[in-house]
Amino acid sequence: MKNYLKPTSYKKIGDNYILWFENSNQYVVVSSFIYKLVLLYLDKSSYQKWVESCSTLQLEISELNSLYQEISTFLTQASKKEQTSNLSTKTDYPKNTTSVEEIKFYKYQNVCFNIKFSKSNILNIIKNPIEHLQNRTRTSPESKIHFQLICDKNHIYFLKNNNLISIEPLNRIHYIQGKVTMEILKLTNQIEESKFIATFHSAAIGNGKKGILLTGISGSGKSTLSALLASQGFDILSDDLTPMVEGNLILSNPSALSIKEGAFNTIESTHPNFRNSGTVLNLKKNIKVKYLPLKKFSDRNTPLPCHQIIKVNYSKKSKESLKKINCNSILDTLIPDSWISPKKENAESFLNWISQCQFYELTYNENQFAIDQVKALFKTTLS
Repeated sequence: MKNYLKPTSYKKIGDNYILWFENSNQYVVVSSFIYKLVLLYLDKSSYQKWVESCSTLQLEISELNSLYQEISTFLTQASKKEQTSNLSTKTDYPKNTTSVEEIKFYKYQNVCFNIKFSKSNILNIIKNPIEHLQNRTRTSPESKIHFQLICDKNHIYFLKNNNLISIEPLNRIHYIQGKVTMEILKLTNQIEESKFIATFHSAAIGNGKKGILLTGISGSGKSTLSALLASQGFDILSDDLTPMVEGNLILSNPSALSIKEGAFNTIESTHPNFRNSGTVLNLKKNIKVKYLPLKKFSDRNTPLPCHQIIKVNYSKKSKESLKKINCNSILDTLIPDSWISPKKENAESFLNWISQCQFYELTYNENQFAIDQVKALFKTTLS
């Protein structure tokens, strides 16, 4: 058997399997059919024996050959050790940035901290959503926590008290954004990083008893729907990054909701103060956005269970519906831009959680339809 290529852990979810490979910290969703072929590949010592074991599948030799090569490549890549940066955590980051930096002071949950930003437009993705947390009453609030975000042509560097804690390429800014969120929540909730299961690239709403994740591609209507639900008395737990901690509970993320220009009028009708918010240009996507701050931060600290995930799709032309779906399309959106802990016990906790979730797709073109459907989901329980 090719034990060195085996997934470290796996879970069956409906008609699919989700595989986790510890070396690469990679999650892959495969059908039951492909999973069976993978098991045969791992068990058989040669291509010929694998083909013989697949004789009942009634596939052409050319198809079997292609599948064998794909499975071999997939398992080899997934089993490779994840590449880590060879940059020193103490010395190898841009130092000569004093002329292109600005410092912002923040206060959240009575905890003060500051962040020094290099003046790079890409960092507005991190800076703008937490602008409402700025402490404008003091020029130098008492704080022993000093963060720094530095950009060069290729990377983003995140430092805490002059120690480099994370480096990512520019196209993985969501990972740095997740790290910033995690550091803020570690400070305000006194939670160790080892207790974090994941920071999901998703929105989340809650009713004080449980939460629901909202996923979807950019522009799918997640933030607009969250703001509409907030006007109906629901809590906006997060807009773009949802933290999950030990026990598979989700935390509130204090970042403001990012509302795109096409939804300005809709949100102004339900949140009158929103019209006074400043408009900024998201250079990465070349669209105008406004930010809707969350309220009552202290009321949202309680971690909540979450076992429902909705893939949101706003479409003027499609028929409205809320339907159960399999995990594939949701995990294809959720996992790639999320950070999931590489610790084995946390990875297995994630697998146990995701295997117990219910997956839905919400397609809507009328806001009230979407609101009513999500309200109904909050009343359901796991079957």
